[in-house]
Amino acid sequence: MTPEVVLRASGHVERFTDFMVTDAVTHDCHRADHLLEAALEARLADAAAPPPAAEREVRPRALPPAARMSAGEYRTRSESAAASPEGGL
Repeated sequence: MTPEVVLRASGHVERFTDFMVTDAVTHDCHRADHLLEAALEARLADAAAPPPAAEREVRPRALPPAARMSAGEYRTRSESAAASPEGGL
C-alpha cells in the first residue's frame, strides 16, 4: 500500500474523490463506481441470455412439416409465407 505522504505529494488526495464502500464481511474497501458497473454488466448479461430450456415457451409450429404436405399445399403456404409487407417476394 502506498504511504499517504506519497499520495499527497502526487496530488491524489486533493484531486480524487471516489466513493468507497467497505465489505461488511471481509472489510475490504472497494470503489463504489466499480461495484455498480460490475452489477449493471451482470444484469445486462443476464437479460441478453436466452432463458433456460425449461422456462422457454413452447409454441406450435405455424406450418406443418413439408413431408406431410401435398405439393400444392406446400407451394401455397410457402408463397404466402415469403411475401414481404410491400407485396413483393
